[in-house]
Amino acid sequence: MTLVAVSKLTPFPGNPRRGDVPGIAESLKSNGQFRPIVVQKATGYVLAGNHTMQAAISLGWDKIDVHWVDCDHDRAKKIVLADNRLADKGRYDIAALTDLLQDVADLEGTGYTEDELNAMLDQLEPQDPDLLDDKPGLGNPVISYNLIFDDEQQQDVWFEFTKWLKRTYSDKDTVAERLTEYLEATAGERAA
Repeated sequence: MTLVAVSKLTPFPGNPRRGDVPGIAESLKSNGQFRPIVVQKATGYVLAGNHTMQAAISLGWDKIDVHWVDCDHDRAKKIVLADNRLADKGRYDIAALTDLLQDVADLEGTGYTEDELNAMLDQLEPQDPDLLDDKPGLGNPVISYNLIFDDEQQQDVWFEFTKWLKRTYSDKDTVAERLTEYLEATAGERAA
């Protein structure tokens, strides 16, 4: 780790990216700096992490972890462009993302909100056959459901239960499979 005074660094001139500085600052407060920013050695220009540096400054940090890159100005521009564009071209496996989001104690510092998580969970409802195309053997859904909670506490209990299901039935891929396994396992207990 190379800690460098932020006063010695310069945002890349003409950086076209506009980042979520308050969101990054929340992540830095919650998680710390978990990767260095990338800085051109000859100029001190930040090639990747301009908004991380701005967030650190907004938090009053006077030093930040840096990875130095020795390159000419043309290569520096390409690094800036690649860093910004290639992140845009990525996509998410929504099922894996919602599983991961439900697996953390709270969403603080993740960049996600409960409303965004709920919207993604709604998106996973089996009403859309396109979501099932890459899941062999699922075919068309038999049952579709929406959960409606009376209050936030009920919702929290449900999310904790789904996290427990994921840990307990980790060999199952979906919430439906885990819930089915749980119900089958406990059916004998309820009948007795």
